[in-house]
Amino acid sequence: MEPNGCSWDEDEAIKSFLKLNVDAAIEKNNLRMGFGSTLRDEEDKFIAARGAQWHGAFSSREAEAVVIREALSWIKNINFAKVHIETNSLQVVQWLNSMRGFSSFHLVHNDIKKLMSELSHASLSFCKRLAN
Repeated sequence: MEPNGCSWDEDEAIKSFLKLNVDAAIEKNNLRMGFGSTLRDEEDKFIAARGAQWHGAFSSREAEAVVIREALSWIKNINFAKVHIETNSLQVVQWLNSMRGFSSFHLVHNDIKKLMSELSHASLSFCKRLAN
């Protein structure tokens, strides 16, 4: 789960993977959040997408972590095993690598690690907001 570039062409190691872009949006005033995931193949062709709306408002870090967990659960349920996840939250990628901070959110961390281990190949990287 190393932070790396966003270009699909640059990373030969993930060429045969599906790419899963994830993002969260938060409306704190209305206590609502939206989660979205888009799955594409190595040629950047659309395969599937999923979105959900939740009531409540997490911090942006927590929302980004939850969308990763929910996307991994979805990927596992539809039987895709080789996936590269891109998020625009460098903080969450670093948190998943280090397990420092976020002390109240360790259960989500454990869920993400468990789901990634249950797939035959899974990786995670940071991708700037404009490229994700």
